[in-house]
Amino acid sequence: MKKATLPHSVTNLWVNLFALLLGFIAMLFCYKAELASVHLLFIGLLTYSTPIFIYEFLNLKKESLPKPKQAFEWQDLLSKLLGFYVTLAIVLFGYWLFPEYLKPLYFPYWDFITLLALFIMLTAPLYFIYMHLNNPDKDAYWLIGKIVCLDKAQALRKFKQPHFVLTQHFLGWLVKAFFLPIMYVFLFKNLDFLYQTQTTQWQTVPTLFIATITWLYSIDLFVGVIGYLCTFKLFNTHIRSVDTTLFGWVVCVLCYTPFNDAILTHYLDWMKAQTSWIGWIHYKTLTMIWCATALFLLLIYVLSTVVFGVRFSNLTHRGIITNGPYRFTKHPAYVSKNIFWWLTTVPFAYISTQPYMSIKAIFFLSGVSFIYYLRAKTEEAHLSQDPVYVEYALWMNEHGIFAWLGKKLPFLQYRSY
Repeated sequence: MKKATLPHSVTNLWVNLFALLLGFIAMLFCYKAELASVHLLFIGLLTYSTPIFIYEFLNLKKESLPKPKQAFEWQDLLSKLLGFYVTLAIVLFGYWLFPEYLKPLYFPYWDFITLLALFIMLTAPLYFIYMHLNNPDKDAYWLIGKIVCLDKAQALRKFKQPHFVLTQHFLGWLVKAFFLPIMYVFLFKNLDFLYQTQTTQWQTVPTLFIATITWLYSIDLFVGVIGYLCTFKLFNTHIRSVDTTLFGWVVCVLCYTPFNDAILTHYLDWMKAQTSWIGWIHYKTLTMIWCATALFLLLIYVLSTVVFGVRFSNLTHRGIITNGPYRFTKHPAYVSKNIFWWLTTVPFAYISTQPYMSIKAIFFLSGVSFIYYLRAKTEEAHLSQDPVYVEYALWMNEHGIFAWLGKKLPFLQYRSY
């Protein structure tokens, strides 16, 4: 049997960190210029994505083989553009249809979408023309365009599995349509909190700790927003496949608004046990150590998102990441975030006014951690369709920092699907 090796990662963490720095500087200038938050975020996202796109584009050019030139078919191009706009119309109809997206929480998202729509109107035709010149293959957009033009018979003949192509296409857009507003509105709320909180208020350990947590989560959300926006074949950041299992979707969306509000808040509400834990530590040194440990775990969680660059999105395969925190363990984001929650919840629940809260905290947080375990397993099952991931996971069985634990608890080890 061939010995597993660590595959090459599709992203570069250093390029992503440099891009993040540029994005932060751009947003700082916008803040000084007193631009509206929606414009500040838009410019920050654009600045962040540009160097990563350049890196991805150059890498793709280096790896790609030259393709034979084909005749330019205007009809095919127009079909693709039509398919794209029809897809956008379906997404907007879904937002209008479901009452969730009419709540005040999503008002900042609608401002952002309005600005984004103007940008898309200007750039989409240019993008599709360039892509059609370099890659005139028929895709899901072309198929939708033909179906809308009542040319279904010809369209279906071009694909061996047209229904699979359409399913993957609309599932990919469902992922983006569901997660993008969540990421954006909470990023907007975090930045609003940081704007209103002056740095002079960050002089105590609790306030500085909360501000740092907010900054770290904001970075995570910032990268998440750009990930759901930038699924471009031009830069090799497109979606290769989407998880088609109902179970995979359920355990994932359970962790996000509005489903976590409806389910986790009522049945696994471990947050009630998460008291103002810093106040319970009466020793300054111990407080500093505890806060530093918690922030270190959260930093690992954020780096696990940053390493994706512009490829982050749930329930999708967009290339295998093997560097950054993923060099040391599978699912570093889930591991670090869950340890962070346990560290800041359970030890202090007993000291609360209701001692039984520690038992409830352990029970509820165990349920949440189990959901994340199921998420990890469904992701592994999906990504195992790619032999590169199989090679990575098998390598991690032997060389990951938790390899020793996997040998003692075999259910934690990767098994080929």
